Amino acid sequence: MEPSQYATTRTARRGDTVVVSYVARRQNGTVFAESGDDAPLQLTLGEGQVLPALEQAIEGMLPGGVKTVRLEPEAAYGPHRPELVHRVPLARLPEDLDPDVGERVELHQPPDTIRRATVTARTESEIVFDANHHLAGQAISYELRLVAIRRAS
Repeated sequence: MEPSQYATTRTARRGDTVVVSYVARRQNGTVFAESGDDAPLQLTLGEGQVLPALEQAIEGMLPGGVKTVRLEPEAAYGPHRPELVHRVPLARLPEDLDPDVGERVELHQPPDTIRRATVTARTESEIVFDANHHLAGQAISYELRLVAIRRAS
């Protein structure tokens, strides 16, 4: 992008392409994702490329601005849904499937549904798959820094 395409004196608006660096933390403060200054995220506000609450937080920011936003589970990755946790006897697993705890697997469900799940427990007789997003049920916070705004065309 040409430098003249960047807005420097107005706030970010829906339809603008923005460049944002971020640090994302779990409830306990541990970092689970960050862009770093070398690889900021570029997105167009209003296109649903990130969580809607993050788009709302970026709207109204000026280039160089920093904001920390806390998202409750409902605004982030949803509540943890117990119905997405499945206990399966090991004898029912295909012979070529032998996952360890922490491993992500694809579960094939009839008729043609594929769901990703994490193995959360395993005993001698059964395995537990959790198909919730790994951040479901958690409040998360994002520290956002708006690097630049490209005017909407």
